[in-house]
Amino acid sequence: MSPSGELAIPSFVDIEFDLKQKEIAVNVPNKGLAVSNLPEDAIVEIPAQVDKDGIHPFPVGPCRRR
Repeated sequence: MSPSGELAIPSFVDIEFDLKQKEIAVNVPNKGLAVSNLPEDAIVEIPAQVDKDGIHPFPVGPCRRR
């Protein structure tokens, strides 16, 4: 069986063992406005660091409209 590509289990491991991994994409609420032109209750997919204290999104600025 090959890995699914989902990050839930690796993220749990990052948290449990405090690995301080940087993930390229996690889905999190936009609290603190990591994406500055979206509301705080929006769910955004952005890079983040994962450690024993949880998921810490990196600010990415505004999203571009198409």
